[in-house]
Amino acid sequence: KFDVARVCEGSGACLMEVTPTPMEPEIKNFVLELSAYYQVTGGTMKSHFTPRTDGTTAGNLSAFDTAGPGAPRDRLFTWMRSSTEVATFRNTLPAIGTAMHQIGVTIASVWNDSMGSTLITIEFTDGSRITVSWEVVNDTYSVVDGSAKDKYGNPIPVTADQIDGTRFDYSGEGSNGPAQQRMRDYLSLWGVPVSNGVRWACVRISGDSWHCAPY
Repeated sequence: KFDVARVCEGSGACLMEVTPTPMEPEIKNFVLELSAYYQVTGGTMKSHFTPRTDGTTAGNLSAFDTAGPGAPRDRLFTWMRSSTEVATFRNTLPAIGTAMHQIGVTIASVWNDSMGSTLITIEFTDGSRITVSWEVVNDTYSVVDGSAKDKYGNPIPVTADQIDGTRFDYSGEGSNGPAQQRMRDYLSLWGVPVSNGVRWACVRISGDSWHCAPY
């Protein structure tokens, strides 16, 4: 960006003076922040961190509540925007304010579509987890498909089709533990009965008929 001025001397001769304008401080800071973030993330422009909820946050939610879309997931996103712990991590990332939004969008389109995408794995008090992708430029959240897991790493299905062929292992908890009971209750919402045992696999027999048996 340059300033152009026409300067005339006493003799009547005129010249065009072209001088560069100073770089806006906000743009300079923005570029410096992106450069630092690029270095910290090894060039991926992505980071991943795991905050914990405190038991009273957003109505004491868990990954079972937020695995699918709906009001509980919206409450989780609301908590993430106001959480001190999440803010602590977010403050280490590029601070793209409203004034710099369009610049960020432009750079993102040139750099790559996921510039600044940060993965945030929320660990709930029951040990379950879900991973959320935070787009830095647009300041939006979305849940990563298939990321909802219970305390023992068992997948939390979002649809009935995801139950078919899935194995659940609670051998680390023992019989009748709270995590496996929560999963039994959750599967029952689809009318899926689960037999006794700490490990079971579920298959769809036909239509809405299921068979979950120890393996």
